[in-house]
Amino acid sequence: MVTDGEVCVIKDGKKLPGKYGIMGKGASFGERSVLFNEKTRSATIIAFKASAKNKPIVLYRLNGKAFRDKIDPRELVKLQIRIKDIVKVFDTFSGKFSQANMKECAQFLKC
Repeated sequence: MVTDGEVCVIKDGKKLPGKYGIMGKGASFGERSVLFNEKTRSATIIAFKASAKNKPIVLYRLNGKAFRDKIDPRELVKLQIRIKDIVKVFDTFSGKFSQANMKECAQFLKC
């Protein structure tokens, strides 16, 4: 989680466009690693801009195993399903999702 400053989001070697490419205070990333114990990154986060001159960018890390051990298994499954749905939407916007699944994404966005 970003608690101070901004980070840049890189996917497939390119900065994500617009508001999806920069994350600031309160933003979180790495949820797939925490929820699914994935070792492969879907994006790279790079320190981008401090909130003030000579001030560090501050990030906090949540240990995935500790999180999975503490959360109710039924809630973990719900979170995993939700994240998979969100990933489908991002893949659509990045052109990696088939046209056939656009309708499914539109339904998801109406939630």
